[in-house]
Amino acid sequence: MIKKIFLTFIFTISLCVLAVADTTDQKWMTKVELTKTGTHCVDDKNCFNRYHPNIPPAAKANPGDMIILHTRDALDTGFRLDSTADDLATVDLGLVHPMTGPVYINGAKRGDALEVELIDIAPDEYGYTVIAPGFGFLRDVFPDPYIINWRLTRVGAQFQMVCLESQFLMKRFLDQ
Repeated sequence: MIKKIFLTFIFTISLCVLAVADTTDQKWMTKVELTKTGTHCVDDKNCFNRYHPNIPPAAKANPGDMIILHTRDALDTGFRLDSTADDLATVDLGLVHPMTGPVYINGAKRGDALEVELIDIAPDEYGYTVIAPGFGFLRDVFPDPYIINWRLTRVGAQFQMVCLESQFLMKRFLDQ
């Protein structure tokens, strides 16, 4: 009886060990990853800020490949949680809208419609909302600079103002 219990125990332990075996060496998916290579978009071979047919692809991918893009914030700044409205004066609004890529899809032709499935979006820990003088749709209504600094997570965002603290929960639009 004791021998049977002992063998059952050993068998159970060996199954647990098999269940946590390292399989990271097994690959089935091709990943094409474009990382940030410079401090700002102008210094980054994987970054551009305007579409033009003469911009060469930063990478090539096949249909079905997983494409991982490391992106920049909309103004490509060094803003931080302690940034103030005075920091907006350091932004060159002519260099805004940095994009990662472009990525050429092998076999795609001009005019083809491509299906893209978003698997994940991982936000940075910091984000911001700004009003920049002379910039944007409401520049006449809001002539003074302003910044709201956000603490970001995968499930929400939080900001603080002088007399107001607010927290927003993000709807996970990737969930199906």
